[in-house]
Amino acid sequence: LETLINEKEYEISNLQSTIDNLNNELITLRGEKEELQNQLALSNTSNSELQEKINELNGTISTLESSIEAKNNEITVLNGEKADLQTALDNKTAELATLNENLGKVTAATSDVLNGKTILTSSGLVTGTMANKSGATVTASTITESGTNALITIPSNGYYSTSSQIIVPIETIKNEVSDLVGELTLLCTNSNPQNSFNSQTINLDLSKYSGIIVDCYDKTSSSSIYSKIYVSLNDAGSYLIGRGGSTGDHSSRRLVKASNTSVTFENAYIYSNEQVNSSAIPIHIYGTNLKF
Repeated sequence: LETLINEKEYEISNLQSTIDNLNNELITLRGEKEELQNQLALSNTSNSELQEKINELNGTISTLESSIEAKNNEITVLNGEKADLQTALDNKTAELATLNENLGKVTAATSDVLNGKTILTSSGLVTGTMANKSGATVTASTITESGTNALITIPSNGYYSTSSQIIVPIETIKNEVSDLVGELTLLCTNSNPQNSFNSQTINLDLSKYSGIIVDCYDKTSSSSIYSKIYVSLNDAGSYLIGRGGSTGDHSSRRLVKASNTSVTFENAYIYSNEQVNSSAIPIHIYGTNLKF
């Protein structure tokens, strides 16, 4: 556009120069005409030759005036074209300034853009280097326990989609995440195992466990673990086994149930109707994620 404007200005300059030359010639001819008229007046004669020359000059003057008018009109058109070109150039300059401003706001680095994809920055076109892991299956580099959560570390940077998968070896889970598999967490201990244990509910937060393990003395006079059971959360429960009755050797049992918030112990019985709460004495409650 600037080149076109320069060309228009050069063309206008040439036309203006031509007009100036024509005006100078017109001035000269008018002077000659005036001189001849003066000569004609002085001689006071009807010199047909002079009149003919005057008429010829008048025709030439008229032609020059028409030519000058045409050139002026041509200049007006060229000035209009020049103005249009200048407006177009101003618009393009503004667009370029806006583009440069927006490019200056680009903050993405090559590592933020997928490998093989390009973006336009103030430095020009930039090709991305981010690895495309969409749909890929990768093996976790580490897995560690954090409270009730397992933290899995992605092995490498890249773009991962919902179709991507992370492999965590079972052995890694067993070795690294104790609360998920294998470890028992002591939640409660009976501080008076020599006393009878009546039916009761103990409130405990079991929300992060799949079940509990309960051990017991066979009776109040014992001091060693006699039996141990696993109780899944929110099922029918399991029975602790003890000993009691008149001879102290009859087998007894006590139903234990667990929910997300509590553990319930029923009374201990020999057979189906003889209550013997001095047997099957609960000692410890452990939280666990063992599956049976």
